[in-house]
Amino acid sequence: MNKVYLLSLCLLSILTRPTLAQNTLSVRSDTEGLQLTAFGGLSNWSSDYFSNLDEAEPLGWGGGLQAGYGFTQRISVYLRYEGYSFKQKLEWDTYRMRNFGLGVRWHFSGTTQPLRPYLEAGYSSMSLLIEPVYFNGQLYPYSLTGGAFTGGAGLQGFITPRFSLSLGLTGAFGSFGTFQINNQSTNEKPDVTQIKVGLGLNYFISLD
Repeated sequence: MNKVYLLSLCLLSILTRPTLAQNTLSVRSDTEGLQLTAFGGLSNWSSDYFSNLDEAEPLGWGGGLQAGYGFTQRISVYLRYEGYSFKQKLEWDTYRMRNFGLGVRWHFSGTTQPLRPYLEAGYSSMSLLIEPVYFNGQLYPYSLTGGAFTGGAGLQGFITPRFSLSLGLTGAFGSFGTFQINNQSTNEKPDVTQIKVGLGLNYFISLD
């Protein structure tokens, strides 16, 4: 009887060991393939040149869309479009910033982990439109365009291996190469810094 009992335990152990290992090492996250993201958040911008203008409305709300491709579990590239409105307190006709950027993202941890931190770096075009602005006794629109280097970090929490929520912090540091007042170009090249924090919904599509 004891021999039969011991033999049963041995067989049960052999049969359940692969199942337990498979459950322990199951895929919890997958960052390869096509990546689609929708996000929203809060932005701050500042400029030493516009010491008063940026302080009048330093915070704005907005969001955007992002598409990317993960070559491996570690490396992906992305294209991102986003827009923010800083028309919060004062009666502006328009006060908004729009960015279009591209970059590289490095994912950390492995596919068995549901939490995946990341770092990213890239470059973004930026456009800022503010109207009206009081200048030399008149009200004029300010239109600025330029570019900035970007960097950021964040954390993705995977609900399923292909769907995640993300929290990210990014910064853009550059200058406006074109500055127009009432559609007339100036020789000024104001500096610009933009800091953003956002929440995103991410979906990863395998192309295998």
